Amino acid sequence: MVESVLGCGSFGKVVHCKKLPSNESVALKIIMEKDFINDAHKEVETLEVLKNFNLEKFNIVKWYSSFVHEGHYCHEFEKLDMSLYQYQVTEKNSLELKEIRPILQQVAVSLQLLKSLGIVHTDLKPDNIMLVDHVHQPLRVKVIDFGTANLISERCMGSELQTLWFRSPEILLGASFSEAIDIWSLGCIAAELFMGRALFPSSDEFDMGCSELSGEDARADDLDRRTFVEILGKMLQLDPNERIRPNQILQHPFITMSHLIRDFNDCQYVKSCSDLLSRHLTEASLNQRDIQQSGAV
Repeated sequence: MVESVLGCGSFGKVVHCKKLPSNESVALKIIMEKDFINDAHKEVETLEVLKNFNLEKFNIVKWYSSFVHEGHYCHEFEKLDMSLYQYQVTEKNSLELKEIRPILQQVAVSLQLLKSLGIVHTDLKPDNIMLVDHVHQPLRVKVIDFGTANLISERCMGSELQTLWFRSPEILLGASFSEAIDIWSLGCIAAELFMGRALFPSSDEFDMGCSELSGEDARADDLDRRTFVEILGKMLQLDPNERIRPNQILQHPFITMSHLIRDFNDCQYVKSCSDLLSRHLTEASLNQRDIQQSGAV
């Protein structure tokens, strides 16, 4: 039973449904346009690969089934709360670094799994990163929408992929690409979450804003901002071969907070950052072991 429309796109729409008689809430992606049927089949192929993993651990939306209803191809997923884009519009225009950190960590874990499987998402943007429950599980996120996902082994040069504001240089140039295009998009997302506006196509200089903190908290905040800019620079490298990889993101000081814990462990700013990150921290080393045991490379 359809409860409400959650979103619309060029492919069709996503609706909130209640399954009878269990009354379970699910999100149903309905492919309305026949031109997207091939994409729907490709998405199922990707989802079939991903379902062999504990997607809760890897911060990827759970897929339940796909079927045809009244001539329309449908994908059934777990019902999530709202996208990062919706969260920015309705709740909070820009986020603090301590809020961006757990989001970046969780998405990096997702990209680490995709990289190990040779899958490129190709459309990472705030609309495709969902908050699970922004009230009861603040900043818990999952990656959604594998409708344009590509296998590295099947990629083509010059494909028009990625939403424009998050499109990497190699796609703009029509060059060959790898999973590094998703890292570029993640860098754009992280910058947008912090600034409250898109990094591109804006020509404004990066505005780090003003801190209202003082003493050790202010010094820790300043160091955290500089470390954030550093990881952004690594994600936004023009050369995809030089772009930081998911496992390197997880080991970067901005995520591990090693730059803060070393000198500012007792200040309130660091304690609040640690508390927020620990609520969402996925054991990256355990995830990597799971990947290796699965036989994925």
